[in-house]
Amino acid sequence: DQSKCDSYFKKTLYPLLTPMMWDSYHGFPLLMNQLLIFGVVTKTSEVTKDQKRLTFVQIPQNLGRFYVINRKTGVVFVPIEEIIRWKIKKLFRNVDVLSVNLFRITRNGDFTLEESDDIEADFIQEIKGKLKTRKTGRVVRLEIEKNASTFLLKALRNRWDIDSANIFTSSSLMDFRGLWEIIKHPEFKDRTTKMPSPVAPLSLPDPASVDMFEYLKKHDVLLHHPYNSIEPVVSLLERAAEDPNVLGIKQTIYRLADNSRVSAALLKAAENGKHVSVLFEVKARFDEEKNLREGERLEKAGCFVIYGISKYKTHTKMLMIIRKEGEKVTRYVHLGSGNYNETTSRLYTDISLLTTDEVYAHDVS
Repeated sequence: DQSKCDSYFKKTLYPLLTPMMWDSYHGFPLLMNQLLIFGVVTKTSEVTKDQKRLTFVQIPQNLGRFYVINRKTGVVFVPIEEIIRWKIKKLFRNVDVLSVNLFRITRNGDFTLEESDDIEADFIQEIKGKLKTRKTGRVVRLEIEKNASTFLLKALRNRWDIDSANIFTSSSLMDFRGLWEIIKHPEFKDRTTKMPSPVAPLSLPDPASVDMFEYLKKHDVLLHHPYNSIEPVVSLLERAAEDPNVLGIKQTIYRLADNSRVSAALLKAAENGKHVSVLFEVKARFDEEKNLREGERLEKAGCFVIYGISKYKTHTKMLMIIRKEGEKVTRYVHLGSGNYNETTSRLYTDISLLTTDEVYAHDVS
């Protein structure tokens, strides 16, 4: 097992590691938010006096958290930071390594916007500029290994002016997000708890066999997520994108799933020549970049995109499908408390309503 870890370090880890020294000749490096980082305290061998130096080594973020070793008796998951710690002296020459301690920082993700009613103000460019400041935001939290070097801890505290209340010591695995790699490993596929299947809503006993456009003319459909699936809503939107009788689709969006079927349906609708209007809330915290990116994709496809409303955050979730049926036009409306997100709708508790009631349709319009 040691030879396997040694080979993994030499071929994969070592080329991705970059020691960043901080001393009188090197400025303090930009340390990334929420990444695991080694603080290494060294002393030059030739210097007789106790002259310590501090070096930072960031753990590669584009690798798996664990190196997996398959044995006949089972599977071993080795945290890659422990392989790096084991071999860290390979990164240093002509110095004595005094201590190696793992830590991670949390930077302030908040930013303020100078919002104006002036339509000439380039609101989107301002948001893009503010997003870049997150990489250099003020450090508000430090998580560090128990019994860490006092030299390292003092240097970090002084550098970031962080008080004791915001310093947390860890004596176990740091950053539990990596445990998802173990949970999702094929070895445990049959051991994980199975999510219960959604049940059909009382107001829509057999969703797969009904024509939703015809059904909604006579019935409202109340959905209670996650017990009822969001599938009737997404399927209706996907069908509307292809339906030649649909004239337009209007929707508000706060957070989307990765590889969103909702976004794909809106793109398809625009490509099919339908009027598509979307209000993307670009102030959805930590989803600003995704919403900007998706909004730009829809704009390029011909959708009319509104990037939020000045001085307000649009948190409402509304969808309206305008369909020509003979001599009249019917408005199909969806209202909900949850995001148009196929992933989180299987976890979060929300209520939503599908209806053609003119009172609701007029309000949404």
